[in-house]
This record gives sequence, C-alpha cells and structure tokens, in this order.
Amino acid sequence: MKGRKIILSFLIIAGLFSALNALAVEWLPLVPCGRTGAPDCTLCHFWKLGSNVLNFLVYGLAIPATILLFVFAGLVFLTSAGNESRIKKAREIFTNTLIGIFIVLVSWLVISTIIKQVANPGTSTGQIIRNWDQFPNCE
Repeated sequence: MKGRKIILSFLIIAGLFSALNALAVEWLPLVPCGRTGAPDCTLCHFWKLGSNVLNFLVYGLAIPATILLFVFAGLVFLTSAGNESRIKKAREIFTNTLIGIFIVLVSWLVISTIIKQVANPGTSTGQIIRNWDQFPNCE
C-alpha cells in the first residue's frame, strides 16, 4: 500500500513537471535569448531571465498548486461523511495552503520592491516606478 502511494505520488509530480515544462516553452520562454531565431544574449536578457523565472514560479507553479490543493481539500471535506479526523485534515490543508500562498505572494512583493529600488536607485516611493523586469537602458 505504501509503495503504491509513493509510485502514484511520483507519477503525479512527474506529470505536473512535464506539463509545466511544456508550458514554460510555449507560454513563457524562460530564456529569452540564444535559441534559434532569438537574439544573442546580453545583460538585458539576463535581467529578463530573472523576471521570467520569478513569474514562472509564482504563476506557473504556486498558483496551480494552490488550486489543486484547494480542490483536494474540498474533496477530502466532501468525502469525510462526518468523520471528525478527515474534517480536521481538510481544514489543515485549507489553512496550510492559504498560509503557503500568502508567503509566496508576500515574498514576490518584497523581491519585486527590492529589485525596483535596485534597478531605479534614484526614485522615491512617491514616484511611479516602472516594471522591475525592464532593465535600465534596455529597449
């Protein structure tokens, strides 16, 4: 029984990463240069790579994982049939998922704010700061 759970978990994770890898190539190419038909790599592209990786981690991994965990918790809750331990488990999954996505989004906000200040050091908080993924002196 334990071996089946391990194999099933591995297959699900492998399938998710395979699907997300395909999404990364078609939906958001992580490396913006150096491929066939793409420009040569410069410092501007390195900055864009950082932006692509961060956005992929948040939008391509964290948010879909949150949705899947909410669905799983809902299924556990619906199939609990009044079993108090399963209801408690579903609530824990909901709570931990909310805490996790909150940590991810706050981390993204902090990183974005820090990088905006590094990319535009002369700006104050009252000024409009452009997107941090637009490196200074790049198109």
